[in-house]
Amino acid sequence: MAQLFLRGLGAVLLAWALVTPALGLFGAETTAAVTNVRRQGGERGEALPNRYTFIVSYRFVLPDGRVVESSTQMIGDFANIPALHAEQPLRVRYVPAWPALNSPSIQARPNLEHLLVAIVGCVLLFGLWRARPRQRGK
Repeated sequence: MAQLFLRGLGAVLLAWALVTPALGLFGAETTAAVTNVRRQGGERGEALPNRYTFIVSYRFVLPDGRVVESSTQMIGDFANIPALHAEQPLRVRYVPAWPALNSPSIQARPNLEHLLVAIVGCVLLFGLWRARPRQRGK
């Protein structure tokens, strides 16, 4: 049962690590309107002070007129959350065939985090499970 859970977790991590940067490279881009920003919990227990987790809700309109609403998590202080700056629109990348699969452009850029998560996903999915040699009668 634990093996099934860990393999499932590995598959989810691997999918996230591959799909998110693919959005940044191949997804369509549009401008979204931020509908809500709320701080979740208190200050994070990190070495840098005044860092919080924010939930940012946004809405964008597709070329065919359909409206898509989504949200994301961002970490930072009140001065550096891009969604809090009204003068800067929030750029969103999405899959045209399935717009529910979207992400803010700043989170969809390929980076080291995606590579590390992909490695952990592969280890959980494929690397931990080796066939045990069968022992012949004792």
